[in-house]
Amino acid sequence: MMCGNNNKIATIDDFYGVGFLDRLWRGGTAVFPFSTFGYDSIAAWQAFTFLVDLGRLHAIWILESHRAANAWSPAYIPTVFAFIAQVLGAGITMPVFYFLCVVFSLSASELARTPPPRRTVWSKGNLLLVPLVLNLHTAEVLAMLLTPSYDSRHHWT
Repeated sequence: MMCGNNNKIATIDDFYGVGFLDRLWRGGTAVFPFSTFGYDSIAAWQAFTFLVDLGRLHAIWILESHRAANAWSPAYIPTVFAFIAQVLGAGITMPVFYFLCVVFSLSASELARTPPPRRTVWSKGNLLLVPLVLNLHTAEVLAMLLTPSYDSRHHWT
């Protein structure tokens, strides 16, 4: 793969050491170089804002999974939906996720009878969850787009 100043960087073929995962993510790492290697500043800004917003989406899904009223519903397993969104796209996965949440969640009358602690997403156990997810995700996005070495950018991608 070519990067700035006609330098070449080898695509990492054996990143996970698991054949199907390496084949699955190889295409994604080949898509981002146009923004990460400085070919297109507009693409870089679009990739940056998209990926930072994606971190917020993951944080919302994780918070929804911590709502006691969503226990053992589709919202209880956001990691599965996040993985599917990575493979199929968030535009396909998000409507399905929220449709299943509406179908399997409590009705408005049931929710009104539910004690307030079971309705909220905030609890003592997840106060650090949002900053942790957002900071770890944002740190990787910043490393992917802003580190000075193209090899490092490719690794973070």
